[in-house]
Amino acid sequence: GPTKLTYARRFAHAFIRDEGNRYNPALARLVYALVNEAAHILEEGIANKASDIDMIYLTGYGFPLFRGGPLCYADTVGLYNVVLTMNRFAQNPLDDGAFWKPAPLLAKLAADGKSFT
Repeated sequence: GPTKLTYARRFAHAFIRDEGNRYNPALARLVYALVNEAAHILEEGIANKASDIDMIYLTGYGFPLFRGGPLCYADTVGLYNVVLTMNRFAQNPLDDGAFWKPAPLLAKLAADGKSFT
């Protein structure tokens, strides 16, 4: 049967090809983890702007250009929805709840109805 790597490749290709913008929990886990870490990086002053982080992912890591980077993508989905989904992941008893705790900046932006950009 298909291996985990095969499934990961399918998810990555679906994300890159933009197959109907359907919600995919595996992709959400991958991208929202990046978004949360990026929020920590902004809080710590390691990067000054969300667009700086998006540029690194677009030009250095091959994030799909049409998605604008992980933070731009999160803004498109809505930070409230990102945090809601992360909280749902955290409640899964088979998951690491602490890992999915939204960064304070992400939580504040979501609560205030704001975005990274």
